[in-house]
Amino acid sequence: MGQDDTSITRWRKAGYLDQWNEYCIEVWIYPIFSAHKGMVGSPLVTADLRDEDKLSKVSRPRVARIRRKLGLRGKPKFVVTTDSKHDYPVAPNLCQIVISLYPLLASPG
Repeated sequence: MGQDDTSITRWRKAGYLDQWNEYCIEVWIYPIFSAHKGMVGSPLVTADLRDEDKLSKVSRPRVARIRRKLGLRGKPKFVVTTDSKHDYPVAPNLCQIVISLYPLLASPG
């Protein structure tokens, strides 16, 4: 039996080994993502995966692609408080008024 007849080689040629590796990464991403309460990006997930002995060669773009496939998006670290759809009066833009008056102020006479 030659090296080409092994089951691992057949798996690799058929692409099953890559699918198995992606499945293993998917299984590891979920607990890391939930441990950080969803406020984590691909670089930090990749660093945590590299701390594991079996997943030391995983890349950030691969983790990002798998996260997109799983629908895991990080939450923003701050709350947006601007509400531009309010009914309150808006103060005039004083800078625009000064700029429009500048030619009158700069001309002699």
